[in-house]
Amino acid sequence: SLVMSIEVYLGRQGNLMAESPTYFQNKANNRLVKIDSPFLNERQLYAIKNSGLLTVQLSTRYDFSKGPGALEKAVSDICYEASNAIRNGAELIILSDVPRNS
Repeated sequence: SLVMSIEVYLGRQGNLMAESPTYFQNKANNRLVKIDSPFLNERQLYAIKNSGLLTVQLSTRYDFSKGPGALEKAVSDICYEASNAIRNGAELIILSDVPRNS
């Protein structure tokens, strides 16, 4: 028997916390992308970026030489950038280890 699945659907999925979840029930959901694992190779990432979903890629890199507060600031900055991207219509946030402005 299947105990766990790492299969993931990317895209707008409605309110999963609602009393009657809207998961897969609204017109926006016809744009879901199914992946078999949350860890992607370059080919899979390219396919997702070109899937028709509005994607935003954010870098998780930061300058650790600036001391212990640098990580906290970097996480705060990523949260701020992700929130803004979602408010501006992003359907998928990609967290990447590629440096900013690359």
